[in-house]
Amino acid sequence: MKRLVSPKHIAAVTAALALLMLLGAYFETRRTSRNILEVMEADGAALVESLIMSSQNSLKAETAILGFVADKLLDDCRVVDRYADRGRMTLFDIAVARGLAYVDIYDGGGNLIASSGEHENVLSVDSTTVPRGKEVFLGERGGEYAFAMARRHGQGIIVCAVDASYIEYFKKDISIGSLIDSLSEKEGLVYLLLQDPGQGIIFASKNIDRMKKIERDPFLKEALLSTTATSRQYDFQGVKVLEVVKPFFFEEKPYGIFRAGLSLDGYNAVMRGSRRQTIVVSGVLFLIGIVVFTLLALNQTFEVVNKSYTEIRSFTTAVLESMETGVVAVDSQGRVTVLNRAAHQILKVNSSVLLRPYDEVFPDDPLRLKELLSGKETGGEFETEILGSTVSISISPLYDSEEKVSGGTALLRDVTAIRKMEQEMKQSERLSLLGDTAASVAHEVRNPLNAISMAAQRLEEEYAVKEGMESAKNFSRILRQEVKRLDGIVSQFLSLARPSELNLQRSDLNRLVTETVALAEGEAGPLSVEINALLGDIPELMLDPDELKKAVINILRNGMEAAGKGGSVSLSTRVDGDMVALRIEDTGKGMSKEKMRKVFQPYFTTKERGTGLGLSIAQRVVADHGGRIDVDSTPGKGTVFTIWLNVPPFEGSV
Repeated sequence: MKRLVSPKHIAAVTAALALLMLLGAYFETRRTSRNILEVMEADGAALVESLIMSSQNSLKAETAILGFVADKLLDDCRVVDRYADRGRMTLFDIAVARGLAYVDIYDGGGNLIASSGEHENVLSVDSTTVPRGKEVFLGERGGEYAFAMARRHGQGIIVCAVDASYIEYFKKDISIGSLIDSLSEKEGLVYLLLQDPGQGIIFASKNIDRMKKIERDPFLKEALLSTTATSRQYDFQGVKVLEVVKPFFFEEKPYGIFRAGLSLDGYNAVMRGSRRQTIVVSGVLFLIGIVVFTLLALNQTFEVVNKSYTEIRSFTTAVLESMETGVVAVDSQGRVTVLNRAAHQILKVNSSVLLRPYDEVFPDDPLRLKELLSGKETGGEFETEILGSTVSISISPLYDSEEKVSGGTALLRDVTAIRKMEQEMKQSERLSLLGDTAASVAHEVRNPLNAISMAAQRLEEEYAVKEGMESAKNFSRILRQEVKRLDGIVSQFLSLARPSELNLQRSDLNRLVTETVALAEGEAGPLSVEINALLGDIPELMLDPDELKKAVINILRNGMEAAGKGGSVSLSTRVDGDMVALRIEDTGKGMSKEKMRKVFQPYFTTKERGTGLGLSIAQRVVADHGGRIDVDSTPGKGTVFTIWLNVPPFEGSV
């Protein structure tokens, strides 16, 4: 009789196990906290960097607009100089034809000698401010932009002015303040502002009344001298936020510092859930430990399954992607007057479309600016497909001083990546939920399965020495086979529940495919399915051969079952840019678009005895390698799965 383990030993081991569980839970929670904050800091830095780039583009756009105004007024002055003394056109006619607010002519002494009409702004210009043969852009004067030019076809100085309200309205629409107002509406962003040591707050989101001055905040003073984004947890109006800051320079001149406050509500919620789940897991493991040592005290011989912690995958809700906004503007005649760089990229047009009719450049009116000018549209935001990309468009009319529509603008944002990310996040959430459930069920199921398997083995050994017990022995073997099958299903559950610990190494994908095909040929024979492999010249990749082989065999088996008797499955590899593609194509019946959307969802299967986990596991393995799986299928023509893997820059490669 074996000696029983004393209660003191059980108590000591149990206490030690409880301490280990608590320490493990503590360090796991701290690690999760660090990881989430690092992700949030990276997202905040990307947001601030995007805002800095957009602000630089905004300042460049304002400079370009003023240059455009100056060039236009110079041309107007030259027209006045050419035709004013010929008697064909009066200054009033020229001002109306050229869309000017007024035209004045001064003598060399600065006296007004001719004008297109009465106006309030009488400028002080003479031969001293505008020497002969020179032109001077006077800038904004009392609501108009003015330009002065010494006459070349006579004596005096010509001054042409244009109404500044339209230009100032457009500058305001693309200003840094407008960018901040637009971005501050994003979920998870508490505040956004540009602050200067001397001027204080320059631009800020609407919920900002006052902030501590930079010179009174040591963190901001140090951040102002840095060239990279820095972050801290900051008490804003009694609420903790994650603040990310970075200095803003334009043409090597300091403009202040951008401050973005990110909400920590999502982080706090995740951490509360993480602590609860970690405590639950620790409690379960602690109870398992008590059961194990109790069984040892009762001299039981049950095997103890290996226990491991399940890492908690948390997703931050404050994921913001940097974006560049395209701007298109048309005048009252429907001519394209503004089309910036981002709009060029989205619409795939060049600068030659400027001043051309909008409906000639865009006959299908994808931006709805033609409807806006005609009054059928009053403005708003919508999404549409443009050249294969999903684009969010916000349109609004422009008004002149008489509140009449003088044009329209469209703001374009390419949201293709955002929509795709939303779909991937939904898929990840489903897998995360499945993982939590699978881990819990697996731990509860494997212990009784082991007990059943051992009992069946013991019965089979006892019946082996007895006569006339064949049926009982067969029953025992069947019982063990079914237990083994159930254990395989539990293993599949756990492969989704546990994050992969990849053992990456330089590997030959072609060799891996060849080995996988050799394994599958034994199954393909009884199914009368032919397997063909056409392997291209590809570089070595960083892979975990065992894990990736698991993904390939799952897809290959799926293809063999779909192909059926007399069908075939073809595998091929090739290089496509900086990625390697593994294509697996079968000659089966194919599937509908609805089935294609569900094909990677856990539990989705069209087979009678399938678990619906094979393709989900394959997708997870490929994703852990930093790749993706595409599926294309046509009913009646078979299905193609393509695994895309990145080509790593090995040391010493060019």
